[in-house]
Amino acid sequence: MVGSDMPVTAMSDDPPSSSTLLEFGAFTASFPRLNEGTSNLEGRALFRSEFVARTITVFALVTILLAISLLATRGLNFAVEFVGGMIIEARYPEAASAQSITDTLVRTGFGSVSVTEVNPFDFYIVLPTRDADLTLEQAQQLAHRVIAALDTERRHIEVGSVEVVTRRVGRESLLLGVIPLILACTAIMIHSAVRYDWRFALWTNLAHIRNMTSMLGLFLSAYAVFQWEFSMTSLAAMSFVAILIAGVGAVVASRVRLH
Repeated sequence: MVGSDMPVTAMSDDPPSSSTLLEFGAFTASFPRLNEGTSNLEGRALFRSEFVARTITVFALVTILLAISLLATRGLNFAVEFVGGMIIEARYPEAASAQSITDTLVRTGFGSVSVTEVNPFDFYIVLPTRDADLTLEQAQQLAHRVIAALDTERRHIEVGSVEVVTRRVGRESLLLGVIPLILACTAIMIHSAVRYDWRFALWTNLAHIRNMTSMLGLFLSAYAVFQWEFSMTSLAAMSFVAILIAGVGAVVASRVRLH
């Protein structure tokens, strides 16, 4: 039973009027436009993502080629822990500067010397030997020459220690410094291969390789251009940044796969 206060719509067998048909047609015509707008947004987003990916890939290739050319022409300025040499720990009775000690040694014939200041009184004097390893007798003679050259300006210099690094030890140090980077990157790629299907894992690992090689190319290019000393600290910093980039890439790949 229908209450008297409720509106009642009369059903009729008459065909709908032309105005009703026009309104329904305008309503249904809006759906293709909505779908078209959505597809356009998705297409633009896909185009942007492909453009960014191609730009990064081209940048990585250019960086790698630049790094190879710079390493072939200029090379790296390896520190004594990689090329071998002698490290002298010297202590001054009064404050000195690393630049003054370097200038004094350069004037006396030690052209490739480098001095690291620990504090105004303690210094490390590094003498790389790129030709051949020093024997114990040669190291002692070289240390006496260095101290004699420094005694011409400042007296009573104390020598704390004299260390000799051979080239074999330097090569082993370089190899041991690279191994953690290789192991960490291999572990990240194995994680992607186990977690995802082979297509997504393949593209993810290729992206990891692209990102890490571009970073390594920039890092090595800067050291080759400016001839900064490439030491164990530099190698550790390079490995840390490469592992960090690979880890961030793994997190991004996980988010993309999740959504």
